[in-house]
Amino acid sequence: MPDNSGQSERSNQQESNLEETWRGIAGRLVRAYAYHRAGFIAFNVVLTLVNIYTGKPWWALWPLLVTGLIFLIHYLIFKASTVDDAWVDDRAADLYDKSYDQGHIRTIAGFHEMETAADRRTASAREAMIREAKRRRRKPPTE
Repeated sequence: MPDNSGQSERSNQQESNLEETWRGIAGRLVRAYAYHRAGFIAFNVVLTLVNIYTGKPWWALWPLLVTGLIFLIHYLIFKASTVDDAWVDDRAADLYDKSYDQGHIRTIAGFHEMETAADRRTASAREAMIREAKRRRRKPPTE
């Protein structure tokens, strides 16, 4: 029976090297994002001003579209590389705070807690929660 442990180690090392390489590239892209943004804005403002000065036709649109596409790709990589758990928690809290229907969100959260709780509540508890949610919706807002 052939020994594949050496091949497995090489494969793991290659994956590790690939991850390291990607982290290095992503790190450089994150650091370069501010410079790229400033360059994008400056370049396109200058081209637009030159185009306004020289008159029609509107040729500055094409460089704007091409550099905009390149900048969009850089922005997406930047955002994907900088998202972490703290950002996700902050964003979820922000959306919850801005929600106009927090009662509905609390009802859904209650259902989720009920389903994932270790003690698994009964169907009658779920029905009572639904009745309570419906009762709250019928109740006029108090001032």
